[in-house]
Amino acid sequence: MTDDDQIESRSPTQERRASLERLRAVGQTFADGIAAAFREKRPSKPSVDEEAELRPQRNADAIRVAVSNPVPSDEIFASAVTSREGSQRKEMDRLQSMLEASEARGDALQEETERLRSENSSLSATVDRSARLLDNMRLDYDRLRAESLEQAGKGSMTVAEAARLRSQVVDTERALRRMTARADDADKRFVEERKKATALERVCLGLRRRVAIAEEKAQDSKRVQDAILARELAEAQLAETKVEAERWRARSSAADVARERAEAAERSERVQRDKISSLERELESREALLKQSMHEKKRLLQNMGIYEKELEKKEMRLARLRSYIEEQRYQQRRSRRHVSADDRFARVMESDNDTELGTAASLSIEKDDTEDNDHAVSHSVYVLPHQAPRSGLNLSQPRF
Repeated sequence: MTDDDQIESRSPTQERRASLERLRAVGQTFADGIAAAFREKRPSKPSVDEEAELRPQRNADAIRVAVSNPVPSDEIFASAVTSREGSQRKEMDRLQSMLEASEARGDALQEETERLRSENSSLSATVDRSARLLDNMRLDYDRLRAESLEQAGKGSMTVAEAARLRSQVVDTERALRRMTARADDADKRFVEERKKATALERVCLGLRRRVAIAEEKAQDSKRVQDAILARELAEAQLAETKVEAERWRARSSAADVARERAEAAERSERVQRDKISSLERELESREALLKQSMHEKKRLLQNMGIYEKELEKKEMRLARLRSYIEEQRYQQRRSRRHVSADDRFARVMESDNDTELGTAASLSIEKDDTEDNDHAVSHSVYVLPHQAPRSGLNLSQPRF
């Protein structure tokens, strides 16, 4: 074999070696880029410290909204609140339906996010497998190159094997490009879904704020029930705080950080208990006031019934007295042609005692109205001795 033949036999080997080195560098760069992209595009969870700091504030805001104003006692204000309650309830129902729809969309986006995350993990595993396969191919190439150097006489077989390896490397590179494109698409979709989820979370937050405002406007006529609901909400938040504290105690690896978070949770728990106790005291006071007002209302209704009965009795007495006065006037008109004005005046002046009509009948509403008194008054009013002899009528008994 001459030098020219050796140069011709070495040049394809060197070309294959340089091509494989370039492919190895490209594959390593591609694998590093995919790993960095996955590290950068991995969804960031919300900070736990921020959640722990914001949760007591949200709980305090909810409780402050629930017990912000006392129960109004003015009936006019209560009627106005009752008239506005229907429209506010419709608004709350509409906002609640919008909130439920937004939460359903948020759940769907969460499922889509989980699916994209699983797909990203599968693509990461596929990329890792492809990288391992590329490393194995590099090892095979190195082994084959060593064998080709040992077996320089078998150049044709080495060339065929190198061509096969080159085709495999090209196919692997194409597969890596396809997987890279799929990973990029998945990352873009994940970012878009993340943006949509963030926008929906903002919409849900705005709807929750509007619902809270509407509920705050509708609280004027239902403070006692809202106090009970606020107490239940505070108890639920207290249980959630306990669960959160236990979860942080379990998940925390650093003892100092876990102790600080547990102390913060215990402090918030004590605050929630104090709020619950204050709400219970306020609820008891409201219930006592409600019972007192109901008792007062019942007593007033009873008194009103008694007064109505007394008023009916007074009206009956007045009717009887009016009829009697009309009868007396009629009798006086009949007796005018027999009795002169002077005689009547003298008789009236002489009988200016308990037998007189104006003083005998007590028309005071404050006097005890019983059937015996009415009968006595009727007899005292009807007995007029100075008129009986002239009129010839027996007026000692009532005429009705």
